[in-house]
Amino acid sequence: MGGVEFIVHLLADELVKRGHDVTVFTSSDSPTAARVVPLCECNLIEAMERGRAWEYEYYETCNIAEALQRSDSFDVVHFHVGCYAIPLGALSRSPVLHTLHNPITPDITWLLERYAEAPVTAVSHSQIAGIPDQRRCRIRVIHNGCDFEAQEFSPAPGKYLAYLGRMGPGKAPHDAIRIAKDSKLPLVLAGQPLNKEDRAYFAERIQPSIDGHNVIHIGAVDHRQKSSFLRDAAALLFPIQAEEAFGM
Repeated sequence: MGGVEFIVHLLADELVKRGHDVTVFTSSDSPTAARVVPLCECNLIEAMERGRAWEYEYYETCNIAEALQRSDSFDVVHFHVGCYAIPLGALSRSPVLHTLHNPITPDITWLLERYAEAPVTAVSHSQIAGIPDQRRCRIRVIHNGCDFEAQEFSPAPGKYLAYLGRMGPGKAPHDAIRIAKDSKLPLVLAGQPLNKEDRAYFAERIQPSIDGHNVIHIGAVDHRQKSSFLRDAAALLFPIQAEEAFGM
């Protein structure tokens, strides 16, 4: 479960807890208290890891289409798929809200200005700082939630450095490897490449350094595993090469 997916999981479960009727368009194995409309059998990170899926965008587009087809069944349709759904949201028969989780590019700014009436929320003020004032003033910032009770603390010093994230050039796990070597501490990498660019980068820049001793790759981890993974680490390395919209 990726970061955005986990935020949606927390939101859906809390809404159900408060008595709302919630439907999530996702994979059939998604752990949620909400009603699930399954798009595929297993989450895409796992499917990509098994070689059963390659391009995330096809599944995302189908999710948007199926939610819109059923939009008259809902009081509100809440999209967490970036700006792809904003033009299509006009086709919904119910009110639509779009939450932006990623950095804002010039293309996204153009889209937001073209669809100036579309209800949009952002996850931080820095995320939308570059959007012109006339549009930015209509975007409400709602920070991501966090289940602090699920986090574990350990007073014992960790013995390894941790990297947690997508195995892609923008997240720069190659810099994490360099930092770990300079620090003379083992590095444990958690995460997977998610597209063709990531896979080529991983094969060229990351795979050759993985030796099972100084650099260890454990693949994708679920939330329970993330908690213990971070708890037992000496430090988390986050050498990202771009602006992070929220970063939690």
